[in-house]
Parts: sequence; structure tokens; C-alpha cells
Amino acid sequence: MIKRIVPICAAAVGLLVLVGCSGGGRYELEQQVSMTMLVTMGVVDENGFLDVSHTCEGADTSPTVTWSGAPAGTKSFALVFEDIDISEDPGFEGEEGAKFAHWIVYALPPDTVGLGGPMPSGTLMGINDFDKGSSNRSSRTSIQYSGPCPSSGDPAHTIVFTVYALDSENKLSAGESRDKLLQFIDGKILAAGQATVEFQATGQ
Repeated sequence: MIKRIVPICAAAVGLLVLVGCSGGGRYELEQQVSMTMLVTMGVVDENGFLDVSHTCEGADTSPTVTWSGAPAGTKSFALVFEDIDISEDPGFEGEEGAKFAHWIVYALPPDTVGLGGPMPSGTLMGINDFDKGSSNRSSRTSIQYSGPCPSSGDPAHTIVFTVYALDSENKLSAGESRDKLLQFIDGKILAAGQATVEFQATGQ
């Protein structure tokens, strides 16, 4: 079944929502947040999948994403774009249930409402996971966006984009890992929101 982009982890203000969940030995958030934001990715093709231009089969450009609903007191944003089905890829050599980070962004100014062009001044990016248990294009490891690259014939992978509104300014350097970022923001999250989309390799 094709999954189209929809906001997930949606909840009314005042309800407690657990942001993190365990999987694959990665660090996961322990904090609960009291509200969520609406996150939208305008990156689907006519079939509802992640457009190939944002993957290794295309130009591999970072996707456009927008968000709203950040609460007063937000001092910065952090974003994580990750594949939650990577362990199903036959080319993956990591743990079952692992998540695979394709794009890590943080130190976004508090007035930021989306990404889709030049990064706002002061924004930093972390290192992606192409050095962790992947025999598929491991040379793509770097401090940049590197899109999904599942093996041909593999079932569709679910890609999740999470935006965090933080009550703290950034204190990390460029090039941090997903786990290091989540450890830093744990306990500092005012609001969070997610959007999800699928991608399946075409073999082209």
C-alpha cells in the first residue's frame, strides 16, 4: 500500500505524546512533549512516493519541508530525516529495527518555517549514516543530505521527517551524529512534529 505524506504523532495541545521509540540500538528520546507541530513535505511523485530527485536514483537534492505550530519560547529548531525500514534492505549490515539518518539539520533560527533553498545563516548539518552498516553507496557519508538508496527489488521503505522546536540555542558543532543531536535536545523539546513518505527503488 502506498503511503502518502501525512502528519503523524498529531495531538491536541495539553496531551502528552512520547516522541521517541526504541529500535536498533540507537539513542531514542525519553522526553515527552505536550504538543505537536504540523510538518509537510512537498516531495511526492504521481504515485505518492518520495520523488526520485531526492534519492540516489536522481539528483539527490534535499526535499522541501515546511512546518507550523511552533510555540512561543522556541529558540531553535532541529530536524532529522531518516529511514525506519533500513534493516529490511538486503544490502544493510546493521541491527534489526535500526533507523538510518539521511539528513541531520540543527541550529535553525527560531523564525524558520521551512527548508527548500539556501540554509538560514548559522544553520549546521550533522553527518549522515552512510558509514554505518551499509554496503550500498557507503561513499556518500558526509555532512550533507544523502537521500534514500535502497536495493532494487526491496520493499518500499518508510522515510520519516521529524522537526523539533527547542527551548535552547544550539551548543553543538557541525558534523554531529543523529544520536549526539538527540542526546543534546532530550529535555529541551517544546514541540515536535513528523511527516512520513515511502520510497521504493526502481532499479534505474
